[in-house]
Parts: sequence; C-alpha cells; structure tokens
Amino acid sequence: MNKVVKRGLGRLPTKAQVFIENALEAVERAKTDWMLFRVRQASPTVSIINAEQISSLCQSEKIGPVCHVLGSGWSLLSGLKKINPAFDFVLGFNFSALAWPEPDMHFVEIASNKTERLSSVSKAQHLLIREVGLLRKRRVVFKNVWEGKNEVKPMAYGYGEGAFFLKDYPVRCLSHSTLDLVADKVLNPRQGYIRQYSSTSLTLIGIAYRLGFERIVLHGVDFSGPHFYDLPDFNCLANLEGIVKMIRNPLVEMGSKHLTAVDGLGQQAVIPVLRERLTSLNVELLTGSAESPLSEILPVYSE
Repeated sequence: MNKVVKRGLGRLPTKAQVFIENALEAVERAKTDWMLFRVRQASPTVSIINAEQISSLCQSEKIGPVCHVLGSGWSLLSGLKKINPAFDFVLGFNFSALAWPEPDMHFVEIASNKTERLSSVSKAQHLLIREVGLLRKRRVVFKNVWEGKNEVKPMAYGYGEGAFFLKDYPVRCLSHSTLDLVADKVLNPRQGYIRQYSSTSLTLIGIAYRLGFERIVLHGVDFSGPHFYDLPDFNCLANLEGIVKMIRNPLVEMGSKHLTAVDGLGQQAVIPVLRERLTSLNVELLTGSAESPLSEILPVYSE
C-alpha cells in the first residue's frame, strides 16, 4: 500500500480503519485461495494445510514447555547454545537452517525467478532444505503464496512433493489505534487461515502459542543490521558453504533497518502488544540474546 494513502487512512476514525482493514483481508484471502488453486493445478499431489492442521503437524514427543523461533538476524548465533534439542521445540524459517539444521518445523516463503536476486535466493533456499534433509523428513511449510514475488511453477515444482502449503494471508494495520486488533489476529486464525502481520517471526509466535508452549523465545530478530550468515566469522557445515556464498552480502551495515521495521508499525510496535497479550494468557515472550536490540523490548531467556 502506498505510504501516503496509508497515512491518510490512518487518520480516519478507528471504526473506519477497522472496516477498511477487514475489507482488505477479504481481498488477500481470495488472492491466497487463487494462488493455492494454481499451485494445485500445477502439482495435483500438493499438500495444503490450514491453521488446525499445522498444529497437528507440529505435535511432538518433546515434553519441554519452551518453543524457540529462529530468525536470521546477526544475533542468532549468540543464543543457540540455550536450546536443549532433547526437550525444546524449534521453529525455523528461511536461512536459519544454516545455523540450526534440525528444526522441528521449517518455514520458507520465496520461490521465484522474476529477478536474478530472487532466483539466486530461491535456489539457495531450496538447496539448503534439501541438503539438510528437511524436505525428505516432511518438515517444510511453504507460506506467503500470496506474495507478488512468488511464482506458481517454482513453488509447485520445487516444493510440491515434500512441503506443506499453508493457508495464510496478510493483515493490515493503518495506525497504532488498531495494533491491539492486529495482535489478536496474529494469535487467532480465522476460518482456518493463519493471519500474518509484518514478519514470519510474528506468525510463528502465533503458531507456538496455539501449540500450547508456556515460553516462546525469539532468536535472530534484530530489526536491523546484517544476517548472521553475512558476518565474516560465521562458519557453517562444509557442505553448506556454497549456499552461503550464494546469499552472503558483506556490505550490509549494522545500522541498516529491516523492511519489517521501517514504518513505525512493524515488529517493534507489535511485539510489546503481543507480549502483553500473551502475559495475560500465562505465556512468556522472550528474546534469546542479550546482544539483540530485541532485549530492549523483551526479557532475556535463561534456561
């Protein structure tokens, strides 16, 4: 949405903003249905799952009360030692598998050849999840089929056999006056659809909450700066070094802001609201690293 238009709509009365946000949801839901239909047409055996089914899919024999959500920010590596793989549940996304190759479930969201960069990232991501065995183990969920950068054939042919395709769609927030409603949407699916706002890390908070975990720990959610694999001292498994070379961007500076944190209504605005809501539900929302800027918003997790 155009920033000027969004700013103007954000000055409307709250009820009008809610009406517009809900109307936009209906459009996005229809877009998701259309893209999933096209993916299934291209790959008839594709597995499409809704909010309830993903909860069943993520059921585990692990008995711990902790779920770790792994992003790709520069602080990721400093908190991984706090994960107990025997007891803790781990949700990864995008390239976090370079640092933690054995998540309990991994989410991907890019499959496109529209530009050289998108093609390179898409290929690297696909190589990664194949190399660490996540597709073979059926631990991959493809989300954000509605995003304009994604294309039907790369999604269907690359992930149709081994991944689950998630029924999700994005929700909007026009001003701070509707942030509470946005937090509710992140935590509560509608008609089987998971509702995403701003970032996959927020979506996974909602999934972890619905799975019943008492403590949700965010790693590598830093709002700005390079990815962990952009850092010169990052060392991965030898068989993954070629993938790192495909995506590494050593020119990203520590202060550069992430796209999900630039308009004043991104992750930094929503996470405190989510924390308050989860606290009222007896669920702790924490950060895995004291080094991360997220530690200014959330308490730091200790085992």
